[in-house]
Amino acid sequence: MRGSVRLPLGLFFGATSVLLVLLAVIFVGKGIAALQEAGTLPVDPVNFPSIPALGLYPNLLGLVLQTILILIIAGVFVYTHYTTKET
Repeated sequence: MRGSVRLPLGLFFGATSVLLVLLAVIFVGKGIAALQEAGTLPVDPVNFPSIPALGLYPNLLGLVLQTILILIIAGVFVYTHYTTKET
């Protein structure tokens, strides 16, 4: 109980938010790669290194979707940061 009183909640929830964003990007990359292996989605190879642990594969569709996801999440973080500062 004493440790929970001193826990900085802002830092805790900020760190878990970053972890969830990282996992979402990894899952999108791995999901697209799995669908491409199954033949459901077309494979458009690009010159990019493959890092399977991070869900990064050298295909156009996966990289584009991961980039869009990162931009959307970054936009939401920026929007919430500035709207909470005004109140």
